[in-house]
Amino acid sequence: MDAPVSKRESATDDERGGWCEIAFWVHSCRTPLLPVWFLMFWYIYIMGFFGVPDPEVWGPAVGIAFIVGCVLTGNMYNGPFEEFWRKRKYPTMRVFAIPFCVSSYSSTLQVRKEDFAFIFPKNAGICVGGLILAGILTSFVWFFRWFAIRKGLYEPGMHLNNQKHIELQESKVGGESVAPPSRGQGAVHSQAESERQQNV
Repeated sequence: MDAPVSKRESATDDERGGWCEIAFWVHSCRTPLLPVWFLMFWYIYIMGFFGVPDPEVWGPAVGIAFIVGCVLTGNMYNGPFEEFWRKRKYPTMRVFAIPFCVSSYSSTLQVRKEDFAFIFPKNAGICVGGLILAGILTSFVWFFRWFAIRKGLYEPGMHLNNQKHIELQESKVGGESVAPPSRGQGAVHSQAESERQQNV
């Protein structure tokens, strides 16, 4: 008899929720995305001070975001479309948003180049204040995830978009931390081991 499928193993896409579900936001605050949060806060802060309503800034940004976003989406596309969009819609939005922000930031530097040194504002107060503010807000993002996990509101590895967010458990081998092999690597290793035993 097959083992019963747990609720966690049978999770559906609906369990991810959406913008209003805490699991979505906690998952979006995981460590690899903290630099993205930091840069987003910095971008908003700088545009608040130096952004200009100039079509020569925002028009090319939209065009570049469309072209680069389509190329990157095509590179990671794994059809059919409905399933891909259901599972990958938020990463897809990021690959359009990031080139838009980079292009508009770069164009703003050219338009307001008298206010910038390299990619940072010449005004030390604005520059340092932005870095500190972005750092504080990013720390709040990290703390939000830590608090949600500690209070049991979210468990690393919960199903998101009907997929597990895998966080490898490390095991100690000879005093060193070694991550377990992936499923594919384990299968290859098992097959090689079986062949070796047969030859013996």
